[in-house]
Amino acid sequence: MGRMKTLGVLVALVCLAMQTAPMVASPSAGVRGPDDATTYYLKARRIYLLHEGTVERKDGAQPGNPEKGYVENGWLLVRDGRIAKVGTGPLDPGLIPVIDLGEASILPGLVSMDLDAFKGRDPKKLGPRYLARDKFNPYADFRSEWRHGVTAGRIGVPEVRFVGGVGAVVRMAAEPAESRVLVGRSDLSVFFTAKAGRGEPPFVDIPFPSSNDVPYPPSTPRRPKTRMGRIVALKRVIAKARAVEPGPSTGEEMRQLLALKAFLESGRPLRFVAHRAEDILQVIDAVRATGVKAYIAGAEEAHLVADALAAAKIPVVVDVDNDLFQPERTSYDPVKPWRGDAKAAAALEARGVKVVLGGRVDDLLLSAAEAVGAGMPPVAALKAVTSRPARLLGLGARIGSIAPGQDADLIAVNGDPLSSRSHVQKVWVRGRQAWDIDGEVDRALVVRAGLILDGTGRMIENGEVLIEKGRVVACGRAVPIPAGARVVDAGPDAVVTPGFIDAFGSVGLEGDSTVVGPDVDYSSVFRTTTPAARRAAVNGVTTAVVGPSRASLQGVRMIAVKTSFEDGSDPVTDALAAVAIQVGGTRSQAAKSLDGQLKRAKSYDDKWKAYEAALEKWKKGEVAPKPAIKKPAAQQPAAKKPAKNAKGKESQDALSGTWQGTLKGGPLPEPLPVVLKVRLDGTKVSGTVTNPVDSDVEADVTGTFEKGSLHLDIDVETPFGKPTLDAKLGPADHLKGTVKIGSFVSMDYEAKRTAKVAPKITVKASTAPTPVAVAPGKPKAPKKDEKLEPWRGVLAGSVGLVIRVSTPGQVLAVADVMKRYGLEFVLEGAKPLLPILDRVPEGLAVIHDNALVELQKKGRRTFVAALLEREGHRLAFGSRGTWRASELLRLVRGAVRAGLGPETALRALTYDAARILRMEDKVGSLQKGRDGDVLVFSGDPLDARSRLLRVFVRGREVK
Repeated sequence: MGRMKTLGVLVALVCLAMQTAPMVASPSAGVRGPDDATTYYLKARRIYLLHEGTVERKDGAQPGNPEKGYVENGWLLVRDGRIAKVGTGPLDPGLIPVIDLGEASILPGLVSMDLDAFKGRDPKKLGPRYLARDKFNPYADFRSEWRHGVTAGRIGVPEVRFVGGVGAVVRMAAEPAESRVLVGRSDLSVFFTAKAGRGEPPFVDIPFPSSNDVPYPPSTPRRPKTRMGRIVALKRVIAKARAVEPGPSTGEEMRQLLALKAFLESGRPLRFVAHRAEDILQVIDAVRATGVKAYIAGAEEAHLVADALAAAKIPVVVDVDNDLFQPERTSYDPVKPWRGDAKAAAALEARGVKVVLGGRVDDLLLSAAEAVGAGMPPVAALKAVTSRPARLLGLGARIGSIAPGQDADLIAVNGDPLSSRSHVQKVWVRGRQAWDIDGEVDRALVVRAGLILDGTGRMIENGEVLIEKGRVVACGRAVPIPAGARVVDAGPDAVVTPGFIDAFGSVGLEGDSTVVGPDVDYSSVFRTTTPAARRAAVNGVTTAVVGPSRASLQGVRMIAVKTSFEDGSDPVTDALAAVAIQVGGTRSQAAKSLDGQLKRAKSYDDKWKAYEAALEKWKKGEVAPKPAIKKPAAQQPAAKKPAKNAKGKESQDALSGTWQGTLKGGPLPEPLPVVLKVRLDGTKVSGTVTNPVDSDVEADVTGTFEKGSLHLDIDVETPFGKPTLDAKLGPADHLKGTVKIGSFVSMDYEAKRTAKVAPKITVKASTAPTPVAVAPGKPKAPKKDEKLEPWRGVLAGSVGLVIRVSTPGQVLAVADVMKRYGLEFVLEGAKPLLPILDRVPEGLAVIHDNALVELQKKGRRTFVAALLEREGHRLAFGSRGTWRASELLRLVRGAVRAGLGPETALRALTYDAARILRMEDKVGSLQKGRDGDVLVFSGDPLDARSRLLRVFVRGREVK
């Protein structure tokens, strides 16, 4: 049974006012994927190691390149949240899942030196006792950080007091239990800035219990009060802290000194914030005088004292202005030229200073890229946002680089991580995938290859294609790459083409032989895919123009559908791609029948054009209004009462009563019961019919009964018109006939009268709408004919006309008639054309249904596709022949081998196929606005040595 007939089951039931249960696919149970596994492999084109030296050869690890910082075609094994192995070359994973990231690069998770979003905001409580970790919320939303590759970072304190507070290092994991503080006391901030420390309140120890006879001790002023007093104040407070011992005093100063002593004994560094060169020199002197570990943050003018910093071996955190949309502004006028300038970082690196890069946390990779642009080596710039901040914060053995034993905090970037056109794609924290760009809405796709053939004849070397929301946005040498776009770099040898078009196929309708008319729009019920469609998709056919296998002179609708639509989108690209007709008979008969059909279509089209033109003039007021003629309202005739006999009972006849019957055949898998109740009044019949599935649901019927023949119209609206019942009355109160729904569905009906008493039929009030006052002069629309509606598009040139013939005479007849009407058409099948190639006009469009048909002439073999090309005819390829759509590319390659030009062959599979079917604005090329159907080949698409590597349909990859 054909698929269209199977779909007709639903239509038939709907037509009888049924409320059937919907067919719903039950959701499958969740399956644990490799992203949730505790052990898995990651593969990528590049793996950036980013630690000092190279990976040691142990546990299967391979050495990295210290100059490039990465290994090519690498892999790494993640086990229980840690990196177990790192290697390159062939991988034998066994039963362990593998996540292949293709052309992406894997890096360690980025480490931010200042997570401003989590910074403490309570200046009154600042000091050595203040712990920033207490402000960290492990349940916070970290997507903003993950989106830019940050998996860990330092939280600190605001710039208010001279000795600020103790920072912490936190990890942002997918689970709150894993979003924990890595280092609770990472550093102590000391501010050598102009505003820090000014106006700090003095220490005041209030005695407890306090009373009138207990005097307050004098307050102790805080130091420093001047910039020159910073070193003295720092040396004094550090000396006091080192010497302090717990005692009876519990004042604020004592508590702060004890906290400072505990921090100094931990061996953690002091974080000095200084901007100007003279302040930085003071920091260097203070570090030498106190002997503490330290690093400097801010440091806009650090490059001016780079030699002193290098000699003191003090690392420097340089904040780079990485906000391209709103460049940083500062009140430091003398420093302003260097504020956020990456040149400072490059100059310090060149002098041997260990540089760590900072900036806005939402784009640390851009900070590294700007530093490279200023002269910093690429590997050093990447280390400055990964391994160096991790080492500076005391976590170099756990995070910041890729090596066995390190925590599996990893990010995947689509391409070179320092390219301004690359973006983070995936993030893993402790081996668990925390973020995936696939979860982002409206994700864009960029396909990059050594050669792009856009279908129109344009060749783009080292080109790119951008697809957004399933459509091509740009195609050229360098297209925009939106933030978060997926980039597929196919390599310098790859060739990209538009998806191929099966110009006349049966994908989704295989084996269906249902005959329908042009009034049947089955695009709304085309929702299924088949194994044949799947095979076609993975073999490069992304769009198929399909329709019923049989047609008449009136025609059938051809629809364009996608061969893969797993995302749940509508598979229909064009609900009316073409009208296909069958022309038969002798040459004169073919010409006469086609001419008659075109005359009917043109007459219908002319009426509508005249109406539309008149309506437009009427809207503009160009037609003088005619006076409205008020007609008296029509009176409804009174319903004729049936005759009654002497006893007052309704008279009996051959039809009135209750008929128990069945509906079977056609699309129905099994017979269904139907109860028909009718009443005969003269020759007119009225009554009801039950729903075969639910007998409580009924539909009204009306019709006629004459000479033993019953015709009923069932009052149910369907896309194909109202159902009808035609039956013959036989002996013994027996009805037999058919129920039809347009030309789409036909079912057998048989019933027997079980009650001869005419049922009571309630005459409903007229449901005709109340006449609406029509503005004077408005033209009246012609009656719509659904069988001729598709032909309006054919006559307008917006819908293709595919004509199937079987003899050369029919070809000549069709060509003559179409020329007379000035219409283009597409000939389906080349065989009838071969004997008369020299008699048909050049430029005929032909859908070739067998690429390797041979023409024997004078002992020489000529392949038809090549012959049609030489005669100047346009070509497309369809799978209507004996071969399948999945073999389209293979057979076109055979046609090229037999002499068809490669450019012609490729255009016949793409742009020319779309153009002759009037779909070039939707498919067939990589021009802006077309469907994002892209094929990636390893080489020349029509060379048998090339492989089809990847297929994308509407921007989604077919796996």
